[in-house]
Amino acid sequence: MGFVGAILALISTVAPASAAYKVQQGDTIEITVVGIPELSQRNTVQPDGAIALPLVGALSVEGLTPSELREKVQSQFEQKIYRLRASDGHEILTVIRPEEVSAAIVGYRPIYVTGDVAKQGQQTFLPAMTVRQALALAGGFDFQGREQGTVKDLPTLRIDYELALSDIASATVQTARLNAELNGRTEFGPIDFSDTPLSRDRLTEIQKSEAAILQAQMDDYQRQHDFFNSAMGQADERISVVAQQKNEEEAGNSADTTELHRLLDLLSKGQETSLRVTEARRALLLSSTRTLQANVELLELKRQKSDLARQAQHFEDQRRIDLLKALQEAAAAQAAAKIKAQKLALELNSSRRLDSLLDLAANVEHNIEVVRQEGGQAALTVDEDFVLMPGDVINVTLRPPLLTSTTENP
Repeated sequence: MGFVGAILALISTVAPASAAYKVQQGDTIEITVVGIPELSQRNTVQPDGAIALPLVGALSVEGLTPSELREKVQSQFEQKIYRLRASDGHEILTVIRPEEVSAAIVGYRPIYVTGDVAKQGQQTFLPAMTVRQALALAGGFDFQGREQGTVKDLPTLRIDYELALSDIASATVQTARLNAELNGRTEFGPIDFSDTPLSRDRLTEIQKSEAAILQAQMDDYQRQHDFFNSAMGQADERISVVAQQKNEEEAGNSADTTELHRLLDLLSKGQETSLRVTEARRALLLSSTRTLQANVELLELKRQKSDLARQAQHFEDQRRIDLLKALQEAAAAQAAAKIKAQKLALELNSSRRLDSLLDLAANVEHNIEVVRQEGGQAALTVDEDFVLMPGDVINVTLRPPLLTSTTENP
């Protein structure tokens, strides 16, 4: 009888939620007071097992059945006086009666599905929910976490593998294109695709795309290079013209200086008038001003040419830096794509093997366990018609027939 009693006790702990459910942390409680909408609200049971109610304060509700919850909330509101404001602005004192107060559980803690299902994770709990319904929401049985981690379906793996191979080929051709740019070539030579088993059409498409980029980049570089060369040539021409003008102005200034000295000498001997000396001085001042302006203009043109030379050098240096960075990124992308392709190849082989195992049997054996926290954590082996409770964790394990037979006959 002791053994039978223990079995009956275990069954009682997994009774349907609708029959013996008790309020737990995370449940949502709805309080309604007839005629006083201000007091109606929804509360989530906090980690301390309490909810906050107006006119009452914190109220412990954890562990109560729905009827006990309703009675406790009604007793807390009983004979409470509430100042109800009428439509005309006057206040009316209202005494709350128990029958005017209702309390109900309107939201439950979620359940969780793990293991060999298509979609693991959290699900919303509904009263009288069964394992079968939870598995349907999780997408049904599916192998997960076998050997190489989550095993995808074959079509998805094939697509991912093809994309990884395309990434390898793209990074390889991009590397060749960047090296060609660094060396000033408009074409890249033959590329080794021995480790990239893609179709010839796909490889040709990738090469054409990168070749078009190379041509566009080199054309743009040539335009920039020609622009700087043209600007430098124009600067040299302007400097040459202004330098010649400066020499002419200096020669004129020297002549005006000589003429002024001659006239001053004649003026001192009484052989020349002061008017001629004044005119000579004016001419010397004008030629000196033109000489100074020519010097200033020449210095400015030389400064502009120096700035232009620095810009051209900066353009070349920055272009080289950008190309080297892009080359480094392409090498990293190529390495990452190779690692991804290797991983996908392993997953693809694993998925093919599992699909072959499943093809050998019409029905796959499965084990369903429900872990329940209420009343002490317990792991229960159940069937698909088992009725769940909030917070339950469902763990599904599939056992392919071939794997089972291998275990039994090593």
